Amino acid sequence: MSLTKASYSMIDGAPINVLDFGAVGDGVTNDTAAVQAAFNYAVANNRNIWFPSLCKVFFITINRSLLTTSKRLVVSGGGNGGLYKADAGTMFVTDLDAELITFDNMYFKTDAGVLAQVINGATYRRIVFLNCAFDRIRMFNIDTLYAQSIYAIGCNAWGWTGYFAAIPTAFDIHFTNNLIEQGDAFLAIYDPAADPALNTGTIFGNVIEGLDGVTGPAINLGACYGVTISGNYMEGNAGGDIECDKGAALHKGLTITGNGIQQAAAMIAASEFAIRWGNAATGLVSGGNAVTGRLHKFGTQNDRGALNLGTDYASIQLYDGYAPLDTIGRAPLGETSYWLSNNQVFAAGARFFALEPFTGQMSFGGLFTDTVTGSLVHPKILYGTTNPQTSPGDYNNIKWCKGSRVMNASPAVGSPKGWICTVSGQPGTWVSEGNL
Repeated sequence: MSLTKASYSMIDGAPINVLDFGAVGDGVTNDTAAVQAAFNYAVANNRNIWFPSLCKVFFITINRSLLTTSKRLVVSGGGNGGLYKADAGTMFVTDLDAELITFDNMYFKTDAGVLAQVINGATYRRIVFLNCAFDRIRMFNIDTLYAQSIYAIGCNAWGWTGYFAAIPTAFDIHFTNNLIEQGDAFLAIYDPAADPALNTGTIFGNVIEGLDGVTGPAINLGACYGVTISGNYMEGNAGGDIECDKGAALHKGLTITGNGIQQAAAMIAASEFAIRWGNAATGLVSGGNAVTGRLHKFGTQNDRGALNLGTDYASIQLYDGYAPLDTIGRAPLGETSYWLSNNQVFAAGARFFALEPFTGQMSFGGLFTDTVTGSLVHPKILYGTTNPQTSPGDYNNIKWCKGSRVMNASPAVGSPKGWICTVSGQPGTWVSEGNL
């Protein structure tokens, strides 16, 4: 009795194997024709596709017209199973449109410096990348039209040139629990003429680190409607971290919460901020963000009072114009009591009282006007034993506002009761309150 060899693709309902269509799968031989034949068969017969090894291709055409099927085409790889594109351009193209495709555990690869991407986001819609690896290759990158319903979950990407994913406008875009590292820049969705640039999307739970930022910041967005950026860890991104200020239109529903950011040394040296909000009318949410560096930068039409910053932390500066130990720029509105750096702050609207428990320094914020400069000032009251003008080092060389007082902590007959600042400065001008 003789046995006939059966291929895996012959099993009813099993994914078809690209090797059964003549692909060599050594990553060197041009397998474009064989892989194209496999996709043609899979689309025509509602079958899924399996890549047991790496196949080299130039481009593959998939035509699955929109709203003509409810079944997903699942393209799977195992180990190093996937596709290698050695030339620039798009790996998967279409003559019409293509939708409802899931790439599962696929390994996508190109060579260093090659501007190649896996799909064209404008014509491929309702696409899922699940546990895929992107080796120097971008996910999608186009200059016109828009992307719709693209999800990336649990993927790894590194070493690419340009933006990993970029398009002028998009709807329903989600990046969840991905590892994005050691490439150029991550995500760009903006068009100055578009309103909004991104309508509904989440960037959640990703690690985004070590990006060289030649092309731009890690996340670069225009006007957002219903967008959440949350739970991401970002570190050492030389082009910046989160910038949502590229569109002239106003945000309407933008949430940035729970992100941990370690700014790149170059960003800190340049006094840059980790989150740039741009302009907003309503629906901004911030909270639980922590940055090593400077945190918030607002647009000209944005009222920072619309944000609850009481649960955010910045090691250098909470937001542009806010220096807690020097000028106490302005307390976050809506908070009655919170900790900021080493200060316990009690706030009511734009007025507040802050206590630094280690030195006993007290600061007051409100409508106190410096008659010389005409600007608002925030006097401090604390205890000390020396005149701040003659011994500024005893007070860490801080800036003083007119009206600040130092009460003598070691009073004695014939010694000053304390000192009052009459001219703001560092240390400013001080006069004695008179002797006991």
